This record gives sequence, structure tokens and C-alpha cells, in this order.
Amino acid sequence: MSNGAQATQTEIIRAEHDSFANVQLKKVGTYGWDPDGLQWVRVATNADGELKVNLETSDIQIGAVEIKDGSTDNRATVNTDGELRVNSGDSDMEGGGKVSVGTTAVEATFIGSTKSVIISADVANTGTLYIGKSNVTNAGANAMAFILAGESITIDYDDASNAVYVVATAVSQNFWKGALIS
Repeated sequence: MSNGAQATQTEIIRAEHDSFANVQLKKVGTYGWDPDGLQWVRVATNADGELKVNLETSDIQIGAVEIKDGSTDNRATVNTDGELRVNSGDSDMEGGGKVSVGTTAVEATFIGSTKSVIISADVANTGTLYIGKSNVTNAGANAMAFILAGESITIDYDDASNAVYVVATAVSQNFWKGALIS
């Protein structure tokens, strides 16, 4: 510092870049581009230099975001319906084929340990299919869900101690079953 008392303009500028001690730093403004006004505008910050933002919008668009777990290359994806899906590298699929069902509940069995189960009602069905545990009835009591002809339901389910059952409101109905297994 020159002659001890006040810093010169050159010393202040240098201190802003080099952070010398005993020199009071000049505050520098933060600017952002205003695309509507096609100009740079000063952005207000608090005393600590933090930017506070209030969003007044119902939709924020973010592109090219990847969600990945910390220990593998498993990544989350978004399907065409906008649903978030997590791909697991340890999984396989098991198709169970077509199963006949009537007014008595039938267990949807799988060989592997399930992560997710899909039940699809046959397109030729005339009745409703109810899905639940072993106590589900053809009147829908104790059902967790129902599907009509041509509809499907996917259940994230990995509890081997409680099997998934399907029952119909009419005899001679069919469903297709499949699972994501580990």
C-alpha cells in the first residue's frame, strides 16, 4: 500500500484480483442476460453475494438430465408417457403366458423372485378381473385393483410371502402374466 493510509486505485484493482490483506474490496455487480429486453441487467444479491430467486412459473424445462446411482451404471429413464423408470442391471423378464381364471381366485406364480409384476386381461374377456391377495373375491372384496378386457396393471412387488391373486366376475376368463425378476 502506498504511504500506509489509503490504497491507490491501482492497488484496489489489484486487490480485487489478488485478495491482498488490509485492502477493502470494492463490490462488483453481478449481471445476467435479459433475453426479452436483449440487454444485460444487474442481478440483486444479498450481503453475502448470494443470489435469491423467486420463480413465478408453473413449469420449468430442464434438458439432458441424467439420474444415476452412486455405485453402478444403473440409470433412471423417462418413458414416452413421461413416467420415470429405473433400470436395474440385475434383472430379467419372466413371461408366464395365458392363464385361465373364473370366479375362484388363482395365484399368479413366478419361478424367480419378482421385482415387478404385470397382469393383462385378455381382449376376449367379458368380465372384470380383480387383483389382490389370497382373500380377493369375485365381487371385488379385498381387491387392490381391477382391470377390464385389454387392460393391464403393473405392480412393483417383491414380497414372496404374499402372492398376487387374480379372480374374475365370470367363468372362462383369461389373463396374461409376466414379471421383472432378480
